[in-house]
Amino acid sequence: MTKKIWGGVLVILIIISLFFAAQKIAAIADYINNDFLVFWLAGYSNWEDIDPYNASDWINARIQFGSENIPEPEFLYPLPLAVFLAPLGLLNLHQAFTMWVFLSACLIIISISIILRFGKTHPQIIYLAIPFLLFSPLFPPTLITLFLGQLSAVLLLFASLAIYFWQQRKWFWGGFFIAFFTLKPSIGLPLLALTTLWLLNRKQFRAISGIISASLLLLIIGLIKDPLWISKYLAIGSNKISNTFGFSPTIWGISGLSCDFDRSCTITFGLIGILTFLAINFWLLFKWKDASLSLEFGQILIVSLLSAPYLWPYDQLLLLIPILLGLITLIHQGFSPIKTILIFILISFFAIGLGLTANILEHPHENLYVLLSIIVWGMNTWILYRVNLEKHSSAHSEKSEINLLTRG
Repeated sequence: MTKKIWGGVLVILIIISLFFAAQKIAAIADYINNDFLVFWLAGYSNWEDIDPYNASDWINARIQFGSENIPEPEFLYPLPLAVFLAPLGLLNLHQAFTMWVFLSACLIIISISIILRFGKTHPQIIYLAIPFLLFSPLFPPTLITLFLGQLSAVLLLFASLAIYFWQQRKWFWGGFFIAFFTLKPSIGLPLLALTTLWLLNRKQFRAISGIISASLLLLIIGLIKDPLWISKYLAIGSNKISNTFGFSPTIWGISGLSCDFDRSCTITFGLIGILTFLAINFWLLFKWKDASLSLEFGQILIVSLLSAPYLWPYDQLLLLIPILLGLITLIHQGFSPIKTILIFILISFFAIGLGLTANILEHPHENLYVLLSIIVWGMNTWILYRVNLEKHSSAHSEKSEINLLTRG
């Protein structure tokens, strides 16, 4: 009973702390000119005569609320997202941003808590919970997500729920939640394509039916609001890819940087790089099949981020999943909690260093952050190799024992 009381007090203190932190961020963030205005305005459009896919409506609305920075003339996301954001539109802009930052921080903590449940059988995992929660703001994508009011914390929760349900063998619900990545197609489409292939290889058709069910639900929600939304969105999305292609922390971004952003060179070398990288990872996952369901999905998540046509550093918040899953696995393999926490801190400081380097070099884009995804990919691949080796060694030992008993 005492533990429950102290647990309740701790939760209340965390909620109060997060709310005050959200207020502090809202006091200094330029949310009128950053990404959050896009999401708030999408929610607000449900209550006013504003078509988010109409350039005139969208630009006039942004100007009305004082925006001086209008990088895109229309809403860049699928229409169902605007429907889900409708409650935000009922609040004024400052209240909505404060609430969004607070909810995003809560979702990040909830997601970390879900991931840490994978190691709950190990007695030392409890020593990781508080340090990871305390040091997570050191991970640059966390703060970037909060200050820009981005969507990454929501996607982090969907991915965490998906892998949690799959680990519980509730394949339909894992597929259902991962399908919500279609709300951000630049990441969602590569992720869903690779995940579907992975699920087919595992013959998990219930998970695929979950993906199809949720996708149809999202499609219908959008069609109810605007029967023409798909054709409008496709035209807008193609323009966005054209304007940002080669300028992101992805393999396409590496190609763009190497080619001095020449379009034909970027496409040629980017395509070669993507196909080679995908082939390597398909081979590794096939070779290490059934080594670890959670680590395999973490690998797919990293590969999806590196293969996306465009993304930004805040999207790399999703790397928390393979990082934490990998560190939990190391704990099970005998690593001390201190070593695993140090690895997390080193990765965070490496990401901070990438941002500082880009600023010092006055780099016009954020391609350098691709090294963060590559480092995490390398770590996850190494851990997958260790797990596969451990399973093979265990299986070989069991086989030897059986042979000895049979001979005896």
